[in-house]
Amino acid sequence: MQLIKKYTGRHDLSEDEIILFGEALEYMREHEFFCENAWLFNLGYFYDSIGKYDLAIKYFTTAIDQGDTVSYIGLADTYRHMGEYEKAKDYYIKAAVNGFERRAYRALEAMGYGIDQTQR
Repeated sequence: MQLIKKYTGRHDLSEDEIILFGEALEYMREHEFFCENAWLFNLGYFYDSIGKYDLAIKYFTTAIDQGDTVSYIGLADTYRHMGEYEKAKDYYIKAAVNGFERRAYRALEAMGYGIDQTQR
């Protein structure tokens, strides 16, 4: 229960939500899919998708702090959804530097930033 509350960032979960998160977590553990960074990354995308950007930023940042560089993409996407394009640009560039060039450059181009991929 504490683990579910820790990763959802909510203490007001309904009984159905607790059961659903608990079952998902148990499945991940049983099948050795549980990875704290992946859980944090997925929570970040979940909160981004429902417009709870502060929580999305929290989970992506925590994952990055623990070495999960793919979360730079999630963080950049969140800032883009918030309309904070300069912050988004900065995080897409960090994602590109950390091995996610194609995804980052596509997003930057879609945002209207011309990126010379040969000058990395």
